Formats: sequence, structure tokens, C-alpha cells
Amino acid sequence: MINLLGMNSVEGSDRLRNRFISFAGVQKTAQKAANQVFRNPIMPTGNGPFDVLSNISANLVDEIEKRAYKAGMSTTEWLKTYLKLDLKPKVMAVASKSAVVGNARVTTLIDGQQYFKKALEFVKGAEKSIQVEMFEFQNLSVDGKYWAQNGADKVPGSKEQQQLLWNIIKKKEANPDMKIQIILDSHKWYIDGKGNHTKHFGNQDMIRFLKEKGIDVVPYPKASQQGAALQHIKLVIVDGKKALVGGMNWGTHSTANHDGSVAIETLPNKMNSEVDNLMAEHFNPDWKFSWQRIGETDFVAGPLNKEQQALYKGKDKEIKQECVDYYNLLSEFFCTEEAKNRYKDGKLDLIKPHPMTTPTIKVLGTKPRELALVGEKGMESSRDYLMDKIKTCKKIRGELFVLTDKELVKTIIDRYKKGELDAKFIIEASIKQQFPYCENAFDELQEAGVPVRVYKADKETNQRMHAKWAVFDNKEVMIGSTNWSSQGLNQNLSTGRRSDYKLATAEIDSRIVESFNQVRANEEKLSLSAIDWDGSETAYDQLKNRRKILKNAYNSLKKTGYANFELDDKQYEIMNSSRQIVVKNKEGVAKDFEYDSKNGKDPLSELRTVLGYYAIIQRRQLSKQKFARGNNEISVAFESPSLAKNVFIKQFDMDWDYSESKYEKLKNNVIPINRGNQEAEATEKATKNENVTNPQKKPQPKKLNLNV
Repeated sequence: MINLLGMNSVEGSDRLRNRFISFAGVQKTAQKAANQVFRNPIMPTGNGPFDVLSNISANLVDEIEKRAYKAGMSTTEWLKTYLKLDLKPKVMAVASKSAVVGNARVTTLIDGQQYFKKALEFVKGAEKSIQVEMFEFQNLSVDGKYWAQNGADKVPGSKEQQQLLWNIIKKKEANPDMKIQIILDSHKWYIDGKGNHTKHFGNQDMIRFLKEKGIDVVPYPKASQQGAALQHIKLVIVDGKKALVGGMNWGTHSTANHDGSVAIETLPNKMNSEVDNLMAEHFNPDWKFSWQRIGETDFVAGPLNKEQQALYKGKDKEIKQECVDYYNLLSEFFCTEEAKNRYKDGKLDLIKPHPMTTPTIKVLGTKPRELALVGEKGMESSRDYLMDKIKTCKKIRGELFVLTDKELVKTIIDRYKKGELDAKFIIEASIKQQFPYCENAFDELQEAGVPVRVYKADKETNQRMHAKWAVFDNKEVMIGSTNWSSQGLNQNLSTGRRSDYKLATAEIDSRIVESFNQVRANEEKLSLSAIDWDGSETAYDQLKNRRKILKNAYNSLKKTGYANFELDDKQYEIMNSSRQIVVKNKEGVAKDFEYDSKNGKDPLSELRTVLGYYAIIQRRQLSKQKFARGNNEISVAFESPSLAKNVFIKQFDMDWDYSESKYEKLKNNVIPINRGNQEAEATEKATKNENVTNPQKKPQPKKLNLNV
């Protein structure tokens, strides 16, 4: 007898036994055998309902019950694992733990099961308001055509993720006056969750669906509307007293990812907490900014029909079908006079927060400077906090989707090499494989000796390491939506090149000087003076001007064999056929050089080499970090040694051990080598002789050298 959800119900056993043994001749013998079947005493969680399976032999029931008991599981749980109905994570998430920090209780939420259970609990318990700001909000019934679960349906928490939408709608239906406000990303996707190259805008079907259900939702401004590159925040605030912050999206596949978040709840005896700061510094400014941009910018960039195309003054005049679809889908909600005037009319219906003046939990972020349009400020506070910690902490452990910011990476390497920083990182493998600049940062860290590993993701669920958290000195935690990349940490707060990328800039300048040294001999053969490079804009302008002049000279020389140009207050004449160069100074005094042709080159070839080096130098100069539009991001940082050690460090250690590569295992182990019969016989003979002389000494296996 098998009770499908418990397999330890006596009543169910009797029903199945009677169904299986249906003939009188063997009923008594079978009844006796069935009574000897082992019963698993471990009960399943929950209250059922339970059912039974028919036509299962007593021996099979006995075997299944015993296996489940030996695994320390109820028979239901064991069967679900064995049948892969609920995949057990390769590395278990450390159980949620809470600690009081300032005026709030902070609870850790590792992976989807913990997060979505808490999210659903918050939504169901909401009384006055629900505010959501998300990069992805998906549901199979709304946008399943784009976003499949891809294995997430096998992971605990996926049902709760799908239930969030319907519970939000139920709340609105039950209480039409409840404030439910949602901000969603709207950037353009070029591929969907099924791997199809389908151009569409983020959350477009969900935005329409929510609008049709009476939910107050707005798309965050795209870059073309002076918004962010991505609306990447993952924030939930309920009743102004509870919040969820972290890396977890509300996507159909999000449950499968290895991720981290925290719940922050205002203590019952406190009037306010850092939840108010989250609302005051993130949700409310973004809500205002989103509606202000709806009223002042085009809903979609580019022409949508031939009439608009004829009048369009932009560079890209192509009518893009995805833009037409997006406009047709949502224009009835956001291109109305009411929507366009909502910010001006002051009809934003925002909740008034009471932020703490000296918060114990630091609320950090990345926001564009255009928030000044609604009286708010752009920010890079996540970057400021992180760089300060990287420069001052003694130990860091981090689980990161992305680690690519140049100054961040070089600061870690610099302090690690000096022996000032104990650092370890686990990052997502697919990002490293798909984007060369991500792999460059990873290789740079590895070559410097910094311990870094790629997370060994579960392929059965298409899992990714999606976390964005770190622990500093075993006591302070930073966690949020912020990737450790220039797009995640930087914003367009100013223009031009950044002055805070000192290590990255110094390395680039060093390579530029090296290139100038390499090209100097070629310049001298053409009687060109050296550029005094100091990395300044003046020096760069000199290089650009020289390259432009020499490029024109090269084209003339190539076409006619003759070039005449002025450079650095000197007049140059180059005759390629005679290999002659004439240089006149300001006073008109001429110097006649006969080009040294020992290497077989002519002035044209030499000029081509010089221009090649100048092009390399220019590319390197342009690679210096500039102020640029980045993402809209959120993070929090707080000090809690108990949560840092008992949750995040514990999780990191388990993930680190599990993600050890085969190469690392080989490198770190002693492996005996089979060296062939002749060498083996000689070694054995020598060993025997040595053992006779020194019986205490035993032969040692040879260590495999993997550094060749």
C-alpha cells in the first residue's frame, strides 16, 4: 500500500491491501505478509489531503518505506525527491535567521523558497498599501509566451511566486481603496526566456494586465526618456512597515536561481524605521520621476508610422515593429491627458514616510541625475560605500552575479598582493562565458592569486548565481540589486572622464607610455618629435590632431608618392620614391633627411606603423572610465555579526566547497603516476634496497605538476 502523500496511514494501508489481494485463495497469506511491511514513522508536513495508490506489492511498499526512513524523510518527501517533483538543491540554503538592527528586525532570505514564502506572507497580510518596484514581474498566464519556468517549477517556492499576482489582485478587489502601486522596468529585450530572438519591451504584457485589473502601475523611464539603462531595483514595501530588498526578481524562473535578500520589519514598539528610508529614498522618488517622464517625453522613441517617419529628425528612422506593438499595447493607459498631467496635477497618491535621520541600516543606491526634475537627487551611494569598504576592510566574502568594475577589481588585487586583504568571491559562470569583459576581470583576479570561483549551478533547473551580497570583516553585510559592474555602480552625475578610477587610469597610462616608447624609433625615422604624454586632455588632443594630419599625409603619399603637411610648427615634405624627407622650421631653415632603409621599409610603411600605434593609444585612452548612464539600483548595508557569520559566511563556505572545480581538486591532491613498466621496476628495486637500509622510510607518491 502506498499513501501518495504520506504512505503511513493505517486506514489507507487496509484499503489498498484489500484492493490488491482480491482472490480468496491467497488472501490470508498475503494479509500476513502485508502486516509485516515496515511503516515509516516520519510524518509528512501539512495535513494532507492523503490518497492511496493501488496495485503496489507489499515488498515494494516495504522497500520504499525503508528507503525514506533511512534518508530521514517522510515517504511523501522521499518520493517527491526520487521522482524529481521537487528537486533538492545541490547546496541547501541556510535557514532564515533574524536579528534586531536599529528600529527593525532583519530576516535573511536565501533562495526562492524562503523569499517567496515571505513575499506571499507580506502580500496576504497587507492592510493599507503594497508598493512594488521590480525588474521582472512575470506570470505564466500573462506572459508565459516570453518567459517559461525552465525548470523552476521543480523548485520549492515556484507556486508562491505564481500566486503573488493573484493575491495582489484579490487584495484590490476586496478593498478598492487600498493603495497598490507598482513600478516596472521597460527596457527592450532582444531575446526571451525560451531563447528566441524576440524583440519586446520588459513587462509590457504584465503592465497591461495590471492596468486592466485596476492596479496602479507605471513603467520606469527608459534611457531614451532620460531614465536609467535598466530599472533593476527589487523592492517590496507593505503598509509602510515591512520591506523586502535583495537580488530576487518576481520572474517565472527566479525561484531556481541562487539568490539572497532580506526582510526588514519595523519593530512593534517603534513609530518608524529604515523601511521609511527605503520609501523616501527609492520608491517615492522613482514613482514621481516615472509619471513626470510620462508627461514630458515620447512614450516610445522613434517613428511609429510612415507619416512620423517623414518628419522624424533623429538618426534612426526605421519603424520598429516592437515599438509599434508596445505603443499599441499601452498607449490607452499612458498617452492620455490624465496620465500625462498626473505629475503636474499632483495626483500621485503617495504614502508619506518618516525617514530616520541617523539610520542604523544604510540605504544605498544608484540613480540618474535627472531625478532633479522632480526635486530629488541622483546618487552613487552604493559605489561610495563599497569602495570605502574595499579600501579599508581586512576580510571580504562575496557571492556575485557580476564582478567587473575595473577600479573595484584593481583595488581588490592591489590590497590582496600587499597582504592587506583576505578576499574570496563566487561569481556566475554564464556571465563570464558570454561576455569577454567579464572573463577578463575573472582572469585578472585569478592571475593575481585572488581566490575566485564560478558557482556550480544546477543544470536541471537552469540555475544561475544571481546574488549580489558581501560580508566585510565577518560583521557587516551589503545586499541588494546592485551588480558590481560599472553599469550597476555608476551614474551620469557629471560628464567627461572620472577622476576616481585612479588605479585603472594609471594602468592605462602605463600601457600608453609603453606604446609611445615602442613607436618612438618609428617617429624618429620620420623626423617627428615625441608627444609628452601625461594622460591629460591636452596631451590627448595633441595625439588626435597629429593622427588626423598624418592620416591625410599617408593617403596622399599612398596615392601620389608625395606628401606635404605642417606639424608642430614645422613643414614636412616626404617623397616616397626617393625616400627623402625635408623638414623646415618656422624660420624656413630646411633639413634634408635621406630615409634609412636598412630594414627595407619606405616612408609610407613607416607612416603606416606610426598610425597603427597611434590608433592603439587612442583606443586605450578612450577606454578610461567616463560618467555614463547606469542602472537604477538599491542596496542596504547593516552590521550584524550573528547574521553575517551564521547565515552569509556559512552559506558562502558551503557554496565555495561545492563549487570547487575538477582542476582545483587535482591541483590540491597528491596523485600517483604510472610511469611505465621499465621505470616502475627500477623504482621498485631501488625502493626495496632503500627500505632494507632504512626500513622506516616508505615510498612517497609523486605530486602531479599542473602548472606546466
